[in-house]
Amino acid sequence: MNSAFLEISGRQVGKTHDLCAAALEHCERGGIAIVVTAPGMMDNIKQQAPHAHAVAIPYGLHTNEELLERIAVLSRVRWFFDEFDWYPDVPVIPGAYYCTTPKFVRRANADPAGDTLLTLAQLLGGPTRQRACPAQIGEHYPPHEHPTLMHGVYQEGQS
Repeated sequence: MNSAFLEISGRQVGKTHDLCAAALEHCERGGIAIVVTAPGMMDNIKQQAPHAHAVAIPYGLHTNEELLERIAVLSRVRWFFDEFDWYPDVPVIPGAYYCTTPKFVRRANADPAGDTLLTLAQLLGGPTRQRACPAQIGEHYPPHEHPTLMHGVYQEGQS
């Protein structure tokens, strides 16, 4: 896969901040950044990446065929997907930037078909970056959710 970036990490480690910084850097080099995020994060993204060539769109719109056709003809476009594991139909795009906290732990031998996170991990040989969240965050989650939400474990057999 062409220079894609994949971060699978725990909560509150700075994934969205880093995604916005990468989008802004892409724009400053003359590119166009399309950031796909949750509707409730749109204003936050726009504040963190305030560039004329950075566009934030909500999940759901990223599958709109008319929009995709218009974007496909543009050069210098890079897609940025925030918390992508929590949304359906996220495409695997060469060169895109993906970051997420895993929604659940997959079986060790799970089929990656239809699973963007597993597909990307397989194509890239694992995450580009993986971070654990601060221990005090664990107080807010039940112990059975600690592997995914605190440590970014996305598949059985990971430590």
